[in-house]
Amino acid sequence: MSDDKPTLFRPGPGKRGMTELHYAAYCGNGDELVRCLRAGMDPNQKDEYRGYTPLLWVMDMAATGGPRVEMLHTLIRHGADLHARSRDGLSALTLAREAGSQTGDELAKTLIALGATE
Repeated sequence: MSDDKPTLFRPGPGKRGMTELHYAAYCGNGDELVRCLRAGMDPNQKDEYRGYTPLLWVMDMAATGGPRVEMLHTLIRHGADLHARSRDGLSALTLAREAGSQTGDELAKTLIALGATE
């Protein structure tokens, strides 16, 4: 019998190219996101896991809560690319819409107002 069971990826700083900024976006931690950006972290750096930028993590995890609309605005003010795509070609708008939550809907409306497309 083999013990080669697939393991669930547990995100965290230093894992598969995820920075502290990626992790703050993933967790919905607005204060940490601001701290990372003020420290000069790159809002457009992609992780190795999914090829996500912090902005894409904010969208993908919209259903989990946190000040995600504010985080979106903060990332944009710090130069995040609104049109970034994941390694699989997913846009921020697609991820927000797929969240299936009120926060995802709010993010999608905000993205459209900012000029995002799918």
